Amino acid sequence: MGGIAVSLWAHVESLFRISPSSLFRHVWIFQLILFIILVPIVIELFRSKNSGNILRSPQWMQIVLYALLVYYGAHFYFFLYWSASHLSSAATWRMFSSGWLLLFSLSAVYYTVRLEESKRGT
Repeated sequence: MGGIAVSLWAHVESLFRISPSSLFRHVWIFQLILFIILVPIVIELFRSKNSGNILRSPQWMQIVLYALLVYYGAHFYFFLYWSASHLSSAATWRMFSSGWLLLFSLSAVYYTVRLEESKRGT
């Protein structure tokens, strides 16, 4: 949840045209943490015969993830359009932090579902 909070903070800062790196110089550490968190998901994805089973979660969680995917896609294409003539640090952080929101949320859903399954013993 900390990763989601930091990515949301970075995204809101960049929406106000403020570069998060100017306020917190070590924000890159969260990219390293994200990589470490995503490694087990990627390993399970490649080891699993049924990749659709990776995100077995309640429907509301899936809807949130799909909404964040659409949000990231929109930011990505807007970034490509906008950065052709207006590239700035804040625009780059806006696109980057929307990806963080998606990936930290994906990992939160993954680990929450796995935790619930381990409690039930399935």
